[in-house]
Amino acid sequence: MNLGPSRYAGGLFFSPPQIAKILGKCVKEIYSLIDDGILKGRRRKLVNKRAYQIHVDNLLNFLEDHPDKWDSRNVPVHVFGIEPDWMKEKRKKDMKVPNAHKRWTAKEEKMLIQLINMRYETKDIAGILGRSIGAIYRRTQELRNRNKLEPLKAQNYWTGAEINKMLKLEQQGLTDKEIADKLNRDRSHIVDKRKRLRKEGLYEGYKLERVN
Repeated sequence: MNLGPSRYAGGLFFSPPQIAKILGKCVKEIYSLIDDGILKGRRRKLVNKRAYQIHVDNLLNFLEDHPDKWDSRNVPVHVFGIEPDWMKEKRKKDMKVPNAHKRWTAKEEKMLIQLINMRYETKDIAGILGRSIGAIYRRTQELRNRNKLEPLKAQNYWTGAEINKMLKLEQQGLTDKEIADKLNRDRSHIVDKRKRLRKEGLYEGYKLERVN
């Protein structure tokens, strides 16, 4: 895998970038899994910086408990030193998923663009095109980099007015997708903002302290 000497403790620990490379995912996805507590990791000071370390047992537990979040065809055989029975079964199932590893055609890309512009959910697009959620995510990012899709509105900055409008629309019974359309954002922005507000103790159901 060309992971080099940065692989920790003789293969017992992996860094998020190494896991992303093994699973064929974006490293941001791995950090998100850690932040949400789905993938267990620890922070340790290495040389002059602090970095996450994920024990191989925790990584294998994540892979076994969340088979929908990764594609075994991206994972080299025995990359973790062992090949449990559940992973062998996962490989058999993934081999039956259509279109995996096939080159994207111009027709597929055109359909992907249409579905994204129509605000389809990623999981629904994956089902329509017969590809994994990760494959849809990666191709979408590539299309944005090639200017074939409009860039997403920055997720990191929200105004108080936007937050209040999001919650008002939520109280009116709108879905996340409908709220995203009203705010000219992606549905994932709405979900992420709600998570952050909840972690900050500002969100409980429909109750939120007013943001000035």
